[in-house]
Amino acid sequence: MNRLLRASAFFLSGFVAITGMAATMAPDDASSAPTAAALSRLLDEHTPAAERQAIFAAAERSAVAGDTQWQYIVGSLLSGKTAASPVPSDPGKALVYLSNAAIHGKILAMAKMAEVELAAGNAQEAMNWAQIYAHYQALPSPDARPAQDYVSELIARISDKLDSKKLPQVQQDVDSFVAQNDASIKLGPQSIDGAPPLHGPPLVAHRFHQSSVNPVESLARPRSSFADYLIAFKPDGTTDRTWQLDIVPDARASEILHGLATTESTRPVTDQQGAHGLRYALITVIYDDGRYHVRGGHVVGGQGI
Repeated sequence: MNRLLRASAFFLSGFVAITGMAATMAPDDASSAPTAAALSRLLDEHTPAAERQAIFAAAERSAVAGDTQWQYIVGSLLSGKTAASPVPSDPGKALVYLSNAAIHGKILAMAKMAEVELAAGNAQEAMNWAQIYAHYQALPSPDARPAQDYVSELIARISDKLDSKKLPQVQQDVDSFVAQNDASIKLGPQSIDGAPPLHGPPLVAHRFHQSSVNPVESLARPRSSFADYLIAFKPDGTTDRTWQLDIVPDARASEILHGLATTESTRPVTDQQGAHGLRYALITVIYDDGRYHVRGGHVVGGQGI
């Protein structure tokens, strides 16, 4: 059986065991889910290291207890895709959290699984997750929005590393995975012990709209990428500050993605409750660069979009 299916069974059974361990913690420790404001402190490089580590420990407890959103956040921090992470990179552990988040409805965790597996040199597992992400990101869901250029480029990058003879096995594995986990995925993320910041629908940035692009410029610009940002909103609905959770796969896209994230706004507070405080949201910004797209069911190269 392919490693994707073995991993699915392993992560689910292993997660139950970990959850059992969480039940042995002291009640106060087990119930102290971090707040959105605490997450901002966790992502802030100026927060004392001991405080950041304590907040991460609380976030990991919530992830272990089964909170899908914190599984996604903790897995993202452990993947080593951000310099601001308060913990050392641990791709193996990141895969455990991200896979559980994916199985419980975090669609973007599927893309991160593909990126982490590809970075580790596991092309077949990366293609499995890329195809799973391609399947679910096109469905109507608050955690998904079509980003065909990113999906196409992800598949193209993996295809460069994968023996085409393995594609039938990939399709078989993906079909089996979907059959096994579809109900759980469509049920959506689970929140335990207090929800972390609302994860809004992803934003898609199309930076290059011209019909053709100079080949030199095409090579120099960042590849299709996406980043997660925690955004603090003022009472009037404008952005106060943003913190980057991570970015994959091309850090050069950070400026483009951050620029769009900082232009986000939300509805102002109209009552007295919370009128003087900040509100938070976790926003994903996806950058489609137009290098690849889908034509006739196949990924093809392109110049612009």
